[in-house]
Amino acid sequence: MKTLTQAFAKTAAVIEKTVHTTVQSAVQEVTGPKALQDYELLHQIGSAGPGLAWKLYSAKARDGTHPHQYPTVCVWVLDKKAMSKARACAGLSKAVEDSFFNLIRADAVRLVRLRHPGVVHVVQALDENKNAMAMVTEPLFASVANALGNVDNVANVPKELKEIGQLIGKSLSVSSVGCRPNPRKVGIVVFHVIALKGSRRETVPVGGDTNCTSHGRGVSIEMGLVEVKHGLLQIAECLNFLHNNARIVHRAISPENVLITSSGAWKFGGFGFATSTDKASGDCANVQAFHYGEYDTEDSVMPLQPSLNYTAPELVRSQASSAGCSSDIFSFGCLAYHLIARKPLFACHNNVKTYMNTLTYLPNEAFSSIPQELIHDLQRMLSANESVRPSALDFTGSPFLRDDTRLRALRFLDHLLEKDNMQKSEFLKALSDMWKDFDPRVLRYKVLPPLCAELRNLVMQPLILPMVLMIAESQDKNDFKLVTSPVLMPVLSNAAGEAMLLLLKNAELIINKTSSEHLESHLLPMFVRAYDDSDSRIQEEVLRKSAFLAKQLDLQ
Repeated sequence: MKTLTQAFAKTAAVIEKTVHTTVQSAVQEVTGPKALQDYELLHQIGSAGPGLAWKLYSAKARDGTHPHQYPTVCVWVLDKKAMSKARACAGLSKAVEDSFFNLIRADAVRLVRLRHPGVVHVVQALDENKNAMAMVTEPLFASVANALGNVDNVANVPKELKEIGQLIGKSLSVSSVGCRPNPRKVGIVVFHVIALKGSRRETVPVGGDTNCTSHGRGVSIEMGLVEVKHGLLQIAECLNFLHNNARIVHRAISPENVLITSSGAWKFGGFGFATSTDKASGDCANVQAFHYGEYDTEDSVMPLQPSLNYTAPELVRSQASSAGCSSDIFSFGCLAYHLIARKPLFACHNNVKTYMNTLTYLPNEAFSSIPQELIHDLQRMLSANESVRPSALDFTGSPFLRDDTRLRALRFLDHLLEKDNMQKSEFLKALSDMWKDFDPRVLRYKVLPPLCAELRNLVMQPLILPMVLMIAESQDKNDFKLVTSPVLMPVLSNAAGEAMLLLLKNAELIINKTSSEHLESHLLPMFVRAYDDSDSRIQEEVLRKSAFLAKQLDLQ
């Protein structure tokens, strides 16, 4: 009897579990993957991954009761139904579709396992149903491909890209070295950025893609050379980690697989083609070479191999040789070249003959737009001889990076919280004379966030506040509200002494950019405290600014 009761109980548990799973599956088919249930999509910010198949959305959690590390996140969405329809229209087999989705799944699994500041942080792992795949990561700005002008799979180019980009014509007078321009592509973009050398401004070509379109539109970001340097340095440091600690060869380094976070950091994604360094060096039979056609072809809607424009020659040959870390260095060199020379080194439309001809007969003129201090290292990175290529760590010591004082300043800011007050004080005094050399994007994404984080340090406030307020002058109200206001309001509530005097001197700036709610809750109480302060300078300043505050409060 006891055995029979146990059997009934076991059967009931199995039935209950089956029913629960069936109900969950039915709900998911209606509501979509878990990420789409838990997060509200705000707007599309870009696209990423192989073939730019992923749509990237800014999103916020639906349930505010759950603690979240980020106020907003990035939800990655892949429309399986649309991809399947595009695959059928392109005449590809179902096997290609299955292989592509497996590639996406492998990438998502790697992203969850890899924990490093240079790898995109996954907040919620990949989930899928028959219609879509979705996962959640830290907030992102866009992929580097989007920054270079390729906004494929972006229905509406986001406002942030439009505001800092520029569209220039629909033709380009120069094409990539040894390659023909693609007449099928329109919306060609060229742009220049300002780099500072000493006190003289120079125009340096950075970015732009000769093969980038989306619905007839081209977009490019005014990305300064120092920002590109900082991004390349971050990627090189992560690559050093992947090769020497994680023991991974990425094998697909390209603009589509490098992401720019909302705070301006450059990070790796796109690990679908990755393999272990042990397998790559020990058993070449398991590291299959990629097979590209010997004629021009359009990019596949479901690419099952990395972009030929960024793939190392040893991975292109019909029989794989040593597909090790040096393969990533070659791809990294192609990425660096594209970012700095404003065009890809290879633009071969998946034509392996054109690729090999370009590589074999690469003229010195190809490096004419590359800074002199980078040419030697870049030529080594792009060598067909794997043994000549430097390591990722070697690249971080390149004069191109090492001799740039602005880059060294950004690196110090990256680790500002780790320094003692004496080191911070010396650095901030030097930075006060240097900050004008940075372009607006660097100030917004690279300089301001660490300075704002340091405002909690009362000792450093008198040194940091002037720079934060100077940068705030160039911000619009929305940018000020999102970035500066959340850290400045607590300072207003507790300001005293020199910090209070400085804030009062800049009161008009703060009043013009602050909401009426914050004026009443933070600025007005500071004014009241200032009236009672024993410092006559503070009393005089608050009397001068009171009329302006009263006028703004009356208007609002």
